Amino acid sequence: MSTKTLTTALSLATFLASATSFAEALPVPRGSEIKARAGGCKIGPFEQSMKAGEYNQYCTQLTDAEKCLALVKQSFNPNDGVARPAYEQEKAAYCIDLLRAELLRQ
Repeated sequence: MSTKTLTTALSLATFLASATSFAEALPVPRGSEIKARAGGCKIGPFEQSMKAGEYNQYCTQLTDAEKCLALVKQSFNPNDGVARPAYEQEKAAYCIDLLRAELLRQ
């Protein structure tokens, strides 16, 4: 094996090792830290409706309540806080019922 090939392989291995350890070091965002994109994940009987960006990797680890919180966050305009109708009405209704039950322990 040539020195150039060995150096390239070593560089690639070092990069992959650091990228893997970085990805493993990132904690799963929880609770109020959830951003609106997570609302695109599968929630209850509703399939994933859009790409959840950085949350795609966490969709199976987040609770439905956390994903519903994200769905609610999607419905508010970040500039003025005014709520707008949810894009997916049935999914939003499911989330409201789920959050109501969770918050009131019903």
